[in-house]
Amino acid sequence: MQALLERYNLKVTPLVAYGLVVLFLVMGLLGLERFNLAQADLEARLTSRESQLARLNAIKDTDIWSDRLSTSLVLKEKTNDKLWSGSTSGVVAAELQKTLSAISEQHDVKNLTITVDPEADDVDGIEILRFDFSGRLASGKDTIDFYGDLARYEQAIIISEMNVTNSIQTRRESYMTISGLIPISLESQNSSGAQP
Repeated sequence: MQALLERYNLKVTPLVAYGLVVLFLVMGLLGLERFNLAQADLEARLTSRESQLARLNAIKDTDIWSDRLSTSLVLKEKTNDKLWSGSTSGVVAAELQKTLSAISEQHDVKNLTITVDPEADDVDGIEILRFDFSGRLASGKDTIDFYGDLARYEQAIIISEMNVTNSIQTRRESYMTISGLIPISLESQNSSGAQP
C-alpha cells in the first residue's frame, strides 16, 4: 500500500488509503450485485419470450382466428338481443314501464310507483335509461319471486340499488324499492322518411 501511495504522490495517511480501498471494494461488490440482478431479469424475460414463442409456434398451423371471429359474432348477437330497442328513448322508456307493470301485475304488487327517465345517458359508449320502482308485496317469498322474474326477463334489467323492508310477522307486507338501468339501442330512422 505504501508503494502505491508513493507512486501517485498522494498525501494521505495509510488508514485513509485502506478506507478508500475498502470503499472501492464495496462499490465494486454493489456494482456486481446490480449486474447480477440485471442478468437475472434478462434471463427471466428471455424465458418468458421463449415460452410465448413456443405457444405461437404451437398454434401457427391452426386457424384459431376464424373460430374467435365466429365466437365474437355469436356473443355480439346475444348482447344485442339483450338490449332494449326502439325508435326513441321515450318509446323504450314506455316499453320498460309497460313491462315492469306487467311483471308487477303477475305478482299482485300494490302501491306501485314506476318512474323512468326518458333521457338516455351514455356510459362507456352504451346508452342507458334509468328507472325507479317501488311497491308492496304480500310476503318476502313474493318479493324473491318478483326479483327472479326480473332476472329472467329476455332483455337486460340491471338493478343498481335494492331495498326491501320485511316484517318478522308473516301477515305484514314487504315494501321494496328498486333503482336500476337498462341498456338501449335506438333504431336508426330512414333518411327518406325523415321530416325536415
